[in-house]
Amino acid sequence: MPGCKIARYFPACALKTPQAYNVVIAVIIGAIAVFSMNRVRHTSEMMDRQYVPAARVANDVERSALSTRLSALYYSFISDEGRLARYRENIAKVQENLKVATDLANEQNISWLRDNARKATEAATEYDKQSINLVAAIATMRREEDTSLVNSKNFMDACRTYIKAKETRIEELAKLSDTKVADILALNKQIEIVNAIIDEGNAIIIGTWYAIANRSPEHFLQTQKRFAVVDSHLKALSELTQDPKDLELIRQNADAGKADSMMGESKKVVGDGAKAVDQVAKAIAEIKQSAGQTAKIIKTFVGIEESSAKVATLVSEIAAASKEQAQGIEQVNTGVAEMDKVVQQNAANAEESASASEELSSQAEELKAMVEQLLVMVGGSARGQQFGAHPAVRPAARPSAKHHLAATPSARPSARKSPTAKAPARQIAARSARAEEVIPLDD
Repeated sequence: MPGCKIARYFPACALKTPQAYNVVIAVIIGAIAVFSMNRVRHTSEMMDRQYVPAARVANDVERSALSTRLSALYYSFISDEGRLARYRENIAKVQENLKVATDLANEQNISWLRDNARKATEAATEYDKQSINLVAAIATMRREEDTSLVNSKNFMDACRTYIKAKETRIEELAKLSDTKVADILALNKQIEIVNAIIDEGNAIIIGTWYAIANRSPEHFLQTQKRFAVVDSHLKALSELTQDPKDLELIRQNADAGKADSMMGESKKVVGDGAKAVDQVAKAIAEIKQSAGQTAKIIKTFVGIEESSAKVATLVSEIAAASKEQAQGIEQVNTGVAEMDKVVQQNAANAEESASASEELSSQAEELKAMVEQLLVMVGGSARGQQFGAHPAVRPAARPSAKHHLAATPSARPSARKSPTAKAPARQIAARSARAEEVIPLDD
């Protein structure tokens, strides 16, 4: 191929064969494929270095946070010291995993992981502070439960004392011949009020224990509404017990000789009733105070649960983002695998093309040798040597075999005597005679 600058490196170019261009194109495509594969590999390594560890860290944080929350709730319900120790271990794991997530985000410059890890760390720190309050609240609640038991016992004792005093008074009035029915009904009214107070007190005690068992501030609010009913009953009972008409009736119906003793006994009964009412009111007030303190403790539990929910929400966000990144990595890996197949196929094709190029190059060398042999046969060994020397001096101006044949119009007779070269020699001489008219001799 005249003027082909790459004939020296790609001999197939001199033969004007399409395979030469295919080889060059295949080599270029192979180089591009290798470059693209390196970029894909770099991207895959970057994603593997960033997102896969992020997903793993997020999963670790989520598991440790859930374990911490369960341990805290378990401890708050049954006050088991073993669960408290496990809770402390889990909260330490949460903080450790969040530190790993923060370090990874700073190292790989992952903004979304850094922000979520920071928020989760703040929430976990607050959660840990509240856990200290939880332990103190559990201890306080235990004391309040014991106090509530004592107050409940005092409440029931006061109610029983009051009812017994009223029953004794009714028996005394029944012994009097002129006792009026209204007097007994008044005492029965007082006993009914006390029974109502007992019912409300029992409902308050049961509601308080239910709220403690379920850690339910809402149920505490419903239970505390019953204290207003108890207060109204206590007020009505106090008015009936301290009513001076009861004493006047006793004076009017008593015998003259027993007036003083009956008066003293009535005062004692009224005093006992008033004292019993005061004891009931005091017991109710103590129960109310204990229930209020326990309600505050339950609110602390609710705050801890809300903080735990915030941590769980942030962890879920991290896990969701990591899951999305993991899915993206899976898709990229699939694409990389497919691209790897294509690159391998291209590499195989390039290898086949290179093999074909080498084969063509060897064939070109053989053809060159054959041409040189023909020139030696036609123009003599000296001319063949000259032909072989020209390419070494001026490779770009080397004439083709046809030009050399045109430069040897007078072939020597000794060349025609070779039996193996008679026909080719005559054909070459004829072609040389025709070519001499067209192509001049070169230097």
